[in-house]
Amino acid sequence: MSLPSILLRISTGEILQRGIYPRQDMEPVVGLDPDLKYLLVYVPYPEPIYDSRLFVLNIQEEITTEPHPDHTHLNQFKVTYSTYKRANTDIKLAVDNAESLCNEGLFLKPKQLKYIVMALGALNRSRNGIAITNREVEILDKVQGYAVKFAQAENNRDIKYTQIDNNEEPDIDAGWPV
Repeated sequence: MSLPSILLRISTGEILQRGIYPRQDMEPVVGLDPDLKYLLVYVPYPEPIYDSRLFVLNIQEEITTEPHPDHTHLNQFKVTYSTYKRANTDIKLAVDNAESLCNEGLFLKPKQLKYIVMALGALNRSRNGIAITNREVEILDKVQGYAVKFAQAENNRDIKYTQIDNNEEPDIDAGWPV
């Protein structure tokens, strides 16, 4: 079974090819130009699990002279991972997007305009002393329910902003009203 490898030009350090080691039996390649060398890709630990809205994955690749642990006649092309935190403005943008998704899920856009206009009409009639219908009362109650949930979402967003400003890592998906 061949493994992932790179073909390296020794004199320049240039990676000429990324692919599978050319021999199934993993033995040395006979007749290879002396300025070329295969290294086996070695990943000592798996890619970390992380929230890409909070962190950026950094992949480090290193040409080494360390022997591969399973095929000691070949050196390692070591691949390691690290993460670093995104800028607070980027994390806040991710929180804003989560709030928008929450709000859109609460009150579907095709119905928003209709209910808001009907609620405004009912409020105007009520303000002018005109009795509103049972249907209009239902619409006002429904719109008020949405207003409460939108306020809860906004409060949740503000809590997450405070966490970000305090260099904490908020759970972006938690706390949104349903």
